[in-house]
Amino acid sequence: MGLVRLPARLAAFAALAALALGAAAAPQKVLRVPFIIAETNFDPAFASDTYSNTVIDEILEAPLTYDMLARPYKLRLQTAAEMPEVTEGGRVYTVRLKKGIFFADDPAFGGARRELHARDYEFAVKRLIDPKIASPNAWLVEGRIEGIDAAAAEAKKAGRLDYDKPIPGIQVLDAHTIRFRLARPDYNFLYILAMNTLGAQAREVVEHYGTDIGAHPVGTGPFVLKEWRRSSRICTCSAVVVPLAWGSTSIESWPSGTGRRRWFRQRFRAIRYSHGRTLIARSSLSIAEWALANTSWSTSSASWRLFSIDWQKPSSRPL
Repeated sequence: MGLVRLPARLAAFAALAALALGAAAAPQKVLRVPFIIAETNFDPAFASDTYSNTVIDEILEAPLTYDMLARPYKLRLQTAAEMPEVTEGGRVYTVRLKKGIFFADDPAFGGARRELHARDYEFAVKRLIDPKIASPNAWLVEGRIEGIDAAAAEAKKAGRLDYDKPIPGIQVLDAHTIRFRLARPDYNFLYILAMNTLGAQAREVVEHYGTDIGAHPVGTGPFVLKEWRRSSRICTCSAVVVPLAWGSTSIESWPSGTGRRRWFRQRFRAIRYSHGRTLIARSSLSIAEWALANTSWSTSSASWRLFSIDWQKPSSRPL
């Protein structure tokens, strides 16, 4: 009987080997990342757990971020055009933003493209002291920004925050410049400006989705939330849409006036997730290189969409 079973087992093994080889040869279109516990949601003012913030970090952008390839790690620009200007002995931080950065498309914008503005960071900070949110992340700004404690106390007494009332320590100087005046000198504030909790949020998006904003994060980052089944599956895909009309597969020859060439360089030189593992690190990219790098891409008559990440709760079966 054993001799009869042996050829069948060998055949089965050969079939499995062939499948494995085929899978290895096929391009990997999805990066799957297991989460040990369930996420909360994707509202940076509400979420405080590692897993929720891992996803938020790919969707919303703070002015600064970390250079994960540097040793030791160091701050680098994200939406800021230059490192913040620090004056008055570490008490005043002036942040100038890059122009031409846009939020991902969303129904809340009514079909219009929405550019990033300094007021989006003012709004993100104010949400941390909104009594209706009861943010666990309020400690990042409480006692730190001038006038924010008084604003928080007033909002708590009224049961609501007046988002239109200025806070002395937050000044929107123009569409692309915001200044923070601290209650006291604090050189650590640079690192707070690199936390995704301060990721830019468009007020119209938050007002559009209301209490369900945690399921509809919309930011300026490279990814958008495509699907979310709580405690089961989170799927993000690239927010980048490259019109075929540009007629080239290399960003080197894309018209500089579109801003896309600079946009790509800023965001895809090193794509990472929270543990700092680099997925791609190149000084220049082409669509073909994306495919060769096992990123996800598909073509349609109108656009190319690149890369997706499937954040999944791991199976209960032992490996």
